[in-house]
Amino acid sequence: MSRIDEIQKQAKSMIPGISRDDMLGFKFPLPPLKEQEEIVKKVEELLQLCK
Repeated sequence: MSRIDEIQKQAKSMIPGISRDDMLGFKFPLPPLKEQEEIVKKVEELLQLCK
């Protein structure tokens, strides 16, 4: 636990070494909304097979 405490004290954000400003400047490529909806639909369909 002491190692975890040490890391948390050094952290600038939730992830040690990565600041909020670093994340705000990062671009996250996303597919168009329609494609996202199709992906969700397919994932939900496949999850039904796992039950």
